[in-house]
Amino acid sequence: MTKLIVTQNLISDVSLLNEELKLNINIEKITFEEFQKEKNISLFKSNDYKYIFDKFVTYSQLNKEKYDFEENYIFQIKKQNLSKFSDESKEVDVHYIEVEPQKEIFPWDFTNMIFSSKSKLAPDVVDYFCNNENTFSQGEWNELYSLSKETFVDESEELKQTAAGAGLTDND
Repeated sequence: MTKLIVTQNLISDVSLLNEELKLNINIEKITFEEFQKEKNISLFKSNDYKYIFDKFVTYSQLNKEKYDFEENYIFQIKKQNLSKFSDESKEVDVHYIEVEPQKEIFPWDFTNMIFSSKSKLAPDVVDYFCNNENTFSQGEWNELYSLSKETFVDESEELKQTAAGAGLTDND
């Protein structure tokens, strides 16, 4: 039996789905593109569900794919598209899940907080950047490194005596 999740924001977290639907089954996440390519028929009926997590679907898209609503799939739909599924109401189980959209945090948010005298460091932003190793892509790390190389000063005896912060006395 097909399950429809009526929501305004895409849900990618399978644990949230299991919790909300109160299902004790295996759910495999697949993309809509993988769903479209999957045309093999199983010899044995499985109780596992496949969950299309990356796209809202419409009734016309599923009809175009000649989808059988007795199959074990979970789709996400927008509320305004629900009425179009009324012909399939016997084979469809509808669930309503409201999920708050995740706040996107950008590197400039962190920078603005650090250098602003008016705003305090927000714990969620600090945690995001301190605990997430993948905050920056490899390309961004390379760019940051190339920028940092421009701030390096060659080390020589002459620069040690004459450059900024140089000299033998420290009067800070």
